[in-house]
Amino acid sequence: MQNTILFVSKSEKAIWNQQYQAYDADYLEQHYQKTEIDGRRFEDDNLTGYGLKGGGYTYEWKGVTKLWRCPMSTMERLESEGRLYYTKSGGVRYKRYLDEMPGVPISDLWTDISRLNSQALEKHGYPTQKPEALLERIITASSNPGDLVADFFVGSGTTAAVAEKLGRKWIATDLGKFAIHTTRKRMIGVQRQLKKDGQNYRAFEILGDVPI
Repeated sequence: MQNTILFVSKSEKAIWNQQYQAYDADYLEQHYQKTEIDGRRFEDDNLTGYGLKGGGYTYEWKGVTKLWRCPMSTMERLESEGRLYYTKSGGVRYKRYLDEMPGVPISDLWTDISRLNSQALEKHGYPTQKPEALLERIITASSNPGDLVADFFVGSGTTAAVAEKLGRKWIATDLGKFAIHTTRKRMIGVQRQLKKDGQNYRAFEILGDVPI
């Protein structure tokens, strides 16, 4: 069984921030085998221009004349930045650091977020509560800090809680008194935690019988 989440926009100007997940251990072991003295992991990539569409740049670098992917000015910059890796045979390759890579682009099938279990610390006793990780991904992908997020069936308040933590403005509504009570209590807890962590938070108020 799977649930489907629809992304709908009124115009082509919709916000969509591609989300990523960490590389798995096998990928890291295969591609990022080398480390700097300071522990930074990197992989070395080809800098020659053979077979490159559009050609390349022929010049001598450190006694080796080849067709390179980049002009000499770029090679000099990479050298000054410590981005060149020299093999034992005299080859020149490019250092690509793991901590500069975003990760694996997430597809439209999300299998890395589990449903809440009875022992989850974020559990609030609401039957339809969703995990914060799910709402974090949705809100991060479809909005930017400072944007307004609305949930008109807020339930346990997960949308509002995550939006507040991510620096979004929010509107949360529900018909049920238990939902309103749960969300209010939860948001007070979020505010206290943000204050404890030295982060900004927004005041909120509860309105009843708001005409639409």
